[in-house]
Amino acid sequence: SADAGAPFNAVLCNLYRDGRDSMGMHADAEPELGKDPVIASLSFGATRRFMLRHRRHAFALDLELGDGDLLVM
Repeated sequence: SADAGAPFNAVLCNLYRDGRDSMGMHADAEPELGKDPVIASLSFGATRRFMLRHRRHAFALDLELGDGDLLVM
């Protein structure tokens, strides 16, 4: 959490075995995460496409995340 500049109180790990493994679209909006949560996503396994979409605007960002990549949102 020091590298991210924010404290973390939980971790969720996902192993992406190949390009067919994925998680569905979700908002990380659980109440226990607080008003402005900081989410760190550490990728394990195969390179995968990570898609960010704004809920109300046309903004979108697609990233390729590989084994060991850390994305802080």
